[in-house]
Amino acid sequence: MASPLLEGVFAYESRERMLKVGSAGYSVYFVVGLPMARRIDADGERWTLGRVVVEGLATSMMVLLGLEAWAKVVGPL
Repeated sequence: MASPLLEGVFAYESRERMLKVGSAGYSVYFVVGLPMARRIDADGERWTLGRVVVEGLATSMMVLLGLEAWAKVVGPL
């Protein structure tokens, strides 16, 4: 998204600020998502499809909330 080839597709208030702090927002996926998703195979227990779906939806909601909180703290890019 920082490539000059994509300038017409993405617009930022401050490209420099986006490059400095914008990519840190992606860390929410790893900080929140990986520990939750790792539990699926962590102890060798077989999970039902329903449990996987519920855990996946919970993980997605936590990532969404994390991204929303991050966006409120950082502000517009």
